[in-house]
Amino acid sequence: MRVDAFRPAAEFKRDMDRLIIDLKSTPPIEGQERVYVVGEIEFETAQERAEHGIPLHDSVLKGLRAVAEQVGVPYDLE
Repeated sequence: MRVDAFRPAAEFKRDMDRLIIDLKSTPPIEGQERVYVVGEIEFETAQERAEHGIPLHDSVLKGLRAVAEQVGVPYDLE
């Protein structure tokens, strides 16, 4: 969407920055460590996975181990 078709882009950015600051300064609900804004969890997950790899479910690892044994290749994913 072209924000600048509705209002000046700099004004929109300023208002969004203020909104994010307000949201991030809000105390989280009980049981949560912090307040997230849209896309923040996904961004942090992508960074984590780029650095440490994508976690695989145990059933996937079990299947890969079985295939490796069947075809005689080393299995070193765990």
